[in-house]
Amino acid sequence: MKKRSTVIISVIVFLIALAIGAVIVHLNSKNQAEQKIDTYVLEQGIPLDQIHEISYVWDWKFSGDYIKRIEVEGEKEGVVYQYFYTGKGQPVLFRPYSKEEGTEFEVKYPPKDDN
Repeated sequence: MKKRSTVIISVIVFLIALAIGAVIVHLNSKNQAEQKIDTYVLEQGIPLDQIHEISYVWDWKFSGDYIKRIEVEGEKEGVVYQYFYTGKGQPVLFRPYSKEEGTEFEVKYPPKDDN
């Protein structure tokens, strides 16, 4: 009986350690993504006072990317700037989107050239 409870406790401790490790890795990746995307937005030249309606999500179901969506004051109605962080060492991807125009249109703040 004592051996069985030791095994059960060991398995529980292992699972807890595994969960804590996964949370730490996720939070570190999220922090890196936020920093890279925010740097990209600043280098793109968008004034902070013109940024509205910010959402930040982790696409855990499909790609695993971190996605930041913003609306910019003075931009055409319905245009959302989307920034994708796909992983460490990868460039931030900028994809503007509009329900009316899709993804192929001119935006007030074009993507950076050197990304």
